[in-house]
Amino acid sequence: MKALILAAGRGSRMKRYTDDRPKGLVTLCGCSLVERMITALNIAGIHDIALVTGYKKERYDFLNLPGFHNSDWMNTNMVSSLACAKKWLQAGTTLVCYSDIFVSPAILKKLIQSSSYDLAITYDLDWLSLWGERNDDVLEDAESFRLDNDLIIEIGNTAESVEEIEGQYMGLIKLNPRSWQSIEMLLESLPDKQIAALSMTELFQLLIERNYPVYGVPIFGEWGEVDTEEDLRLYEKYASQNHYGNWFSDTSKYGNT
Repeated sequence: MKALILAAGRGSRMKRYTDDRPKGLVTLCGCSLVERMITALNIAGIHDIALVTGYKKERYDFLNLPGFHNSDWMNTNMVSSLACAKKWLQAGTTLVCYSDIFVSPAILKKLIQSSSYDLAITYDLDWLSLWGERNDDVLEDAESFRLDNDLIIEIGNTAESVEEIEGQYMGLIKLNPRSWQSIEMLLESLPDKQIAALSMTELFQLLIERNYPVYGVPIFGEWGEVDTEEDLRLYEKYASQNHYGNWFSDTSKYGNT
């Protein structure tokens, strides 16, 4: 199995932290988010890793990883970055990770083991406690997420209440060449302007509406999404309380950078 890290964005909400670097190279507890993801992937047994770059792409050169470039990163969204790596996705089963998250190897292994699913995403059952720490209003940055057993039946819409949210998407996807082919067919049916603005959860919802199965893999804790300076402070506090496992502190031992 391979991995693809979507690392094209600047992350404007990080303000001064991304003046000279892409969001994936913002450091958390002394290690960049991308290096932390590479570490977790390595521990989970994945060493074949590529990046999709955009903003300040040269800053990733030190990683010596295969790369794809989204030259229009300022005007496009995650789905366009994903499509830049279509040759990688056509070649085998791939874990797709956002560059602004950190995830424990145990979570990655659980997604890897969902081998019967062509397209699967992880979701956090304990999302409400994390979102409550990150936002004054938990619904401000949360999206609808409803399931029928393991099958996702709604994702990415504006939620009016927490009852509409059975978990929260984390920016971690497993897909294989069959599911990627279905995604390509869907994208070919959409106008370029819509594709440029398409978020990942909107893509999933379009697939669901076309009766393509998107499965959910539940997890509990040991991950984080970094959108703001306040997020960094929160995760630093959690790390100081040993909220995460040894993988989090031993990045220099396991990372390939």
